[in-house]
Amino acid sequence: MWSQIDTIETFVTHWLFPRPALTSCDYLQVSFFKEDHMEIPLLEKFKQVWQKWDLRFLMLVSLLLQTTLIAFAFLRKRTGNKVVILLIWVAYLLADWVAAVAVGLISSSKGSPCDAPDENKDLLPFWAAFLLLHLGGPDSITSFSLEDNELWLRHLLGLILQVVAAAYLFFESLPNKLWIPTTLIFIAGTIKYAERTCALYMASSDRFGGSVLPEPDPGSEYEKVAQRFSAMKKGNLPIRVEIVPEPKRRLWGSNYSASESVIMDEKLLLQNAYGIFDTFKGLIVGHIFSSREREVSRDFFLKRNAQDAFKLIEFELSFMYEVLHTKLTVTRCRLGYLFRVISFTSELVAFLFFTLMKEHEYRKIDDTVTYLLLIAAIILDVVSFIRLIFSDWTVISLKNRWGELVAAFVMKRKRWSGSVSQGNFIHYCLSYRSIRLEHFLVSLGIGDYVDNLVMAMSLSSKKIEDYVQEFIFEELKEKSRGAEDVKTGEMLCSQGRAGTFLNDSGHGEMSWSIEHFQYAESLLLWHIASSLCYYSDNESDEDVIDRKLCKLLSDYIFYLLVMKPTMLAPVAGNWQFVFQDSCAEAKRFFRKSDVLHDLTACKKLLSVNTIGRSTAVKGGKSKSVLFDACILAKQLLELEQSRWKLMCKVWVELMSYAAINCRPTVHADQPSRGGELLTFIWLMMTHLGLGKQYHEQVSLGKMKMIVGK
Repeated sequence: MWSQIDTIETFVTHWLFPRPALTSCDYLQVSFFKEDHMEIPLLEKFKQVWQKWDLRFLMLVSLLLQTTLIAFAFLRKRTGNKVVILLIWVAYLLADWVAAVAVGLISSSKGSPCDAPDENKDLLPFWAAFLLLHLGGPDSITSFSLEDNELWLRHLLGLILQVVAAAYLFFESLPNKLWIPTTLIFIAGTIKYAERTCALYMASSDRFGGSVLPEPDPGSEYEKVAQRFSAMKKGNLPIRVEIVPEPKRRLWGSNYSASESVIMDEKLLLQNAYGIFDTFKGLIVGHIFSSREREVSRDFFLKRNAQDAFKLIEFELSFMYEVLHTKLTVTRCRLGYLFRVISFTSELVAFLFFTLMKEHEYRKIDDTVTYLLLIAAIILDVVSFIRLIFSDWTVISLKNRWGELVAAFVMKRKRWSGSVSQGNFIHYCLSYRSIRLEHFLVSLGIGDYVDNLVMAMSLSSKKIEDYVQEFIFEELKEKSRGAEDVKTGEMLCSQGRAGTFLNDSGHGEMSWSIEHFQYAESLLLWHIASSLCYYSDNESDEDVIDRKLCKLLSDYIFYLLVMKPTMLAPVAGNWQFVFQDSCAEAKRFFRKSDVLHDLTACKKLLSVNTIGRSTAVKGGKSKSVLFDACILAKQLLELEQSRWKLMCKVWVELMSYAAINCRPTVHADQPSRGGELLTFIWLMMTHLGLGKQYHEQVSLGKMKMIVGK
């Protein structure tokens, strides 16, 4: 038996791999039948190459990831491009992992038999210090989402462990010829990592919620005042008590009278936007505001035009993003500036020390990697410093001519994507598959994934034009003018407002589409009806703007329902049942009718003789609203004038309800992905005094004791 195995081994080694005999460092030996071995020189060669280059490779990859983050992370709030967001997400996840793996690799290896000479071991602690810099990350991104901020304690533990590991490596390497530059980079890396951990802590929900609270105010000492009053009474002193109004706290917009409409340039808008953000940042954590704050904010926004209002919200969301997802709150203070000077000086001096060393006893490739790490660290810090100078925060801080120069450059930048994604139910259902393929994908358990991929591929994006901003803002202003008090402002955001609007506007025959359905059902019903009207109506010069606006809002809401359900989760109800039943019915209808295009599909649907509501014809088991939408579309098509204006107003009502009921934390997360129009509507409604985040402030005044006649 063993002779047969020897024959097999000889055949493999001499015939399959006819190469000269190799040493033990040249191939991997795989145990095979007791002492016998099978030699695989290709795998062994790969293993040797990896053992030689693994650390160098990881250091360069870590540097590349840091460069990627600093080059692209600041684009997050400016673009909704899925490729850019995906690139940032992958780099963000890999950056910490690669740096941590590299530190572990340095800690666990002191070199291999085939690696560099012993002198190269001085570089290992030096490189470990650079990995602390990389774990600190760039200033432009500390968290990818709000959930990451809640993991600040994990990052604190990671900071302690990585600093201890790097320090241990350094002390183990002593005496070390590179001890001075290693110490300097270690200091800079510790500062950077601590800055990131502190920024995560400052943006966590508990800490951020505590920071928006005012200073504790126990008021006057009640016991002392009561004793003084009693003593005066007992002494028969003439005393009387008056109630005087308390002084009102000065708010950011109180210097503009209700009668004037100040024309503001972009710098003044930015400064006011910061005041708005500073006052209302508690919205993120569910803070309730006073009726006075509501009054000042409402008066201020009622005097603005649509372009200024959208620009104010854009600035406000930009401040929100930078506070929640960057190091700005940590670096923009005296201690932050001091630490930034220390870290940059440390990097610069370390570079000079390493450069001026007369003898480099290291491999050329290791010298090259080290120089890359040093130069990149300095350049990335310079880039971060330049971005800090040319930031919105600098504009609001500087009041001199330097502020004007910075503002002239900064104001040109956009701070959100300025576009909305578009999805369409009819278009999606036309991408149907054969029944056999449908069943096959479901049997594999990938039917939902394929559906999501098809939906993502069918999406498009449209820029938000001025007419979109004007229509939405004017509708919200009109709603706000009717909300003189807190209670009315809350009532105007109730679910049934769209139905009330239809009744009040003389179109009560369509109110069933709102009042007889849950909110998500009404959204899909109106979306399908809007599509049917869009493809069935001849475009005229009079209603071309309203027609385009209606289509944009309708397709945007459908996109949110399908691709961002968390934004509508509080009001979505049984959305999944409604969507799947409506899709199934639409696909079955399109298969039978053999249609391939949106226009043909809409005409086919409208040609159906709708004898009654779906529940009356099919019963209540199916949640499909497809033919209910056909009934509504036919009612809308019967309107001769202002059809599209009416539909646009209904869509604004429906979107307003969704915006004000979306969780604030979900809204706060949107600026990190290019922003959402629904978030703009939420903040506009809040600043116009609409919603549930205000309470009626009743001030009884302050008691004042007056002694004398």
